[in-house]
Amino acid sequence: MASIDVMGEIIGITTSLKTHIQTNDNAKTARIEFEKKNFAKLRLQIVIAIAVAQNVISFNHAKQLIE
Repeated sequence: MASIDVMGEIIGITTSLKTHIQTNDNAKTARIEFEKKNFAKLRLQIVIAIAVAQNVISFNHAKQLIE
């Protein structure tokens, strides 16, 4: 059940990210730096989601790490 929730989160994050990139197509350098930080957070969330899906860590522990 937890892996289904995690997959939903990944889909939601990915959809949000695609929309965000399309909206900010003409970003300046300062904006790009901001985006790099968002990508780092996204990568961390994906790694945590994979760990939960593979039962490496619990869903509750993953929520604590993301917060």
